[in-house]
Amino acid sequence: MSIKTVLGALIIVTLGTSLYIYQRIGTLDEPIAQRKASIRISVAQGMTFKQLVAKLAQRTVLSDVLVFELYARFSGQDRNIKAGQYLIDGRSTPRQLLHELTQGQPEKSIRVTLPEGWNRWQMADRLAKVKLVDRDRFLKRVEMERLEGRLFPDTYSFIAKLDTDDVIDRLLNRHKVVWSQLKGSRLRKTSKLSDEDLINIASMAQKESGHLDEQQKIVRVFLNRLERGMKLQSDPTCVYHATLYKSKPSPRTCKDKTNPYSTYVIKGLPPTPIGNPGASALKASLDPFGGESAAKILFFVARQDGSKRHYFSETYKEHRGAVKRYLKGK
Repeated sequence: MSIKTVLGALIIVTLGTSLYIYQRIGTLDEPIAQRKASIRISVAQGMTFKQLVAKLAQRTVLSDVLVFELYARFSGQDRNIKAGQYLIDGRSTPRQLLHELTQGQPEKSIRVTLPEGWNRWQMADRLAKVKLVDRDRFLKRVEMERLEGRLFPDTYSFIAKLDTDDVIDRLLNRHKVVWSQLKGSRLRKTSKLSDEDLINIASMAQKESGHLDEQQKIVRVFLNRLERGMKLQSDPTCVYHATLYKSKPSPRTCKDKTNPYSTYVIKGLPPTPIGNPGASALKASLDPFGGESAAKILFFVARQDGSKRHYFSETYKEHRGAVKRYLKGK
């Protein structure tokens, strides 16, 4: 190929690129999002500009990735991108986005832990305390969309000044990933129950015990009781209420006939999960205890010996003996 041919091709490519940029340059000043939402962008240490562009393209943040990339390279800004976690206003333009990424002023992050089993009020209290959510808005959405049970408990690092909905969506997405992975591992042995029912059972098992092996047995107890039409009689359900969630279960709350969540009063599962189970409790709901006594165990009682363990029984007589031994010291 002659030098003239190569030069001619380069000129054609350059002219074509210039013409494309000229026609599409207006996209650099259009909002990067149609709605007024915040967009989180993470730039890892050592990430190349090409990798960043590919990431933005995958998330469809930009309407014209090529123009953005060419503009950054021609202006030399592609060499000045700073690593960090950024919270970008959805109304920002690609030109403004590039400016922020080169200024290196990422938003500060807030690290927060939401323990396994916590209910919506506990999570709202913790998140509002560190100023990540508006407590009322958080609780309103959780109630309206029946999200209890699907706000995954974990340690998170949130960008400061996030919208309440962004925080909720992060918890929901984490639950979705974990739940899908557990179901994909073919653990499910309780196929007759819906996902909602399984998560409901997991929420009770989580409140009763933090040990996977015991959670599996507790789930089995609940399944056996449901099959026999017995009341579940799970103490933690008695205090699932906006004014009781900080209280310990008592005979008064458990026997209150107006309490729609007390499983000493109602038959079957509570109206909704009573908390947000972690991975082990969710796993237990999909893979309950299957030993020789699986179909027989119907009762359990806390040992109260510092082990945070339970004693499981097959008959009411055996259970009464365990209650006397562990709770009454007889």
